[in-house]
Amino acid sequence: MKEEIKDKVQETLVKEPALINFLEDRSVRIAPIIKRNPFPHFSIDELDPNTGKYESKKNIPEQFNNTFKYIGIPLDRKTGRIKKILDNTTKVYTVQYPYTMLTEQEFFETQLGLQKNDLDTIKTFTTDQGNVIYRSFWSTAPAHLKLDNSPTDLNLNIAGDMLKYKVALANTKTKIAPNMDSISSNPSFTHVITDVQTEQLKDAKIIENKSSAFAKLFEIVEGKDIKKLNELHSMLEGKWQNSTKYDGAYALVFNKVEKDPDKFLAVVNDPKYKTKLMLMKFIKYGEVRPFQGSYKTVDDREMGTYNEALVWLEESENFAVVEKIKNRLSKQL
Repeated sequence: MKEEIKDKVQETLVKEPALINFLEDRSVRIAPIIKRNPFPHFSIDELDPNTGKYESKKNIPEQFNNTFKYIGIPLDRKTGRIKKILDNTTKVYTVQYPYTMLTEQEFFETQLGLQKNDLDTIKTFTTDQGNVIYRSFWSTAPAHLKLDNSPTDLNLNIAGDMLKYKVALANTKTKIAPNMDSISSNPSFTHVITDVQTEQLKDAKIIENKSSAFAKLFEIVEGKDIKKLNELHSMLEGKWQNSTKYDGAYALVFNKVEKDPDKFLAVVNDPKYKTKLMLMKFIKYGEVRPFQGSYKTVDDREMGTYNEALVWLEESENFAVVEKIKNRLSKQL
C-alpha cells in the first residue's frame, strides 16, 4: 500500500508543466476602411501613363492609392516613452522551447535572433559624448506596420507578424478598429482588423453569387429577347421599362448584376416574381389602379394592399377575372 502511494507522489512530481504558445495558428487581415469622399466635386489633373496626357480625375476617394504610412507603438502619455506591450517578468515553458523558461519578451527576442533586452522599450545606450539615448527594436522599420489602401495579411504563427499584430492592437483606440462592429465608434479609424479565413470565405461567396447571377441573366435573356429583358429591367427598377434598343438595356442590367449580384438574385429568385411582374403590367396598362396604398381593378374590385393584391391575383376564386384581364392585354403581354 505504501509503495502505491509513493508511486503516485513520484508521478505527480514528474508531471510536465503546461506549455504556453505566444503565437497563434491563424492569420488576420488589416484592411482599409472605405470612406465616402467628403468633397464629391473635387478634382485634380493627373497624368495618364497610357496617353501621356493630363486628365481631370473627379470624385477622388479620401484615401489615395499611392499613399501609405508606418505606425508603431504609441507613446505612454505619463512617461512619454513607448508603451510596453511584452511581459518581461513571468517566465514560462513554451511550445517552441519546452525545456527553457522564458518571459514573453525573451521568447520573441529568441525567435527573432535578437540580443537580450533588445525588445525592451526603454533600452538605452551611451554616446561617446556621454549622452544617454533611448533606442530599441520598436523604433526600427521591422517593428512598424505599413498601412495603405491594400489589405495587409499577418500570419500569427510567425514571430515578426505577431509583433506587428500587437502593434495594431496597441493602436485600436486611435487608428485601427479592433473588429468590423467597432468601425463607426471612431471616425479617425482608417483600417480594421479582420480574420483572413472569414474574408476569404466572404470573397469566395461574392464570386459564387456573381457567377450565379450572370448565369441567371444569360438564361433569362437567351436569344436576345427584348421582351424578357424589359421585364427583367422593370423588376430591378421597380417600375416599368420599355426599351427598343437591346444593347443599351442589356448594358444597364449587366451593370446592376455587376454592382449588386445579391440583389439581382433576390429579385429573380423571388417565388412571387411572375405575380409581381403581372401586377406591374396590369398597373402599366390601366387594368389595376393604386390609390393611397391600396389597389383596385378597373371595374372597382378591391384587391387590398400591395402584398394583399399579390395574394388576390393568385387566388383561385379570382382566376376568371385575371384571365379576362390577360386576354384584354394579350398584345401587350
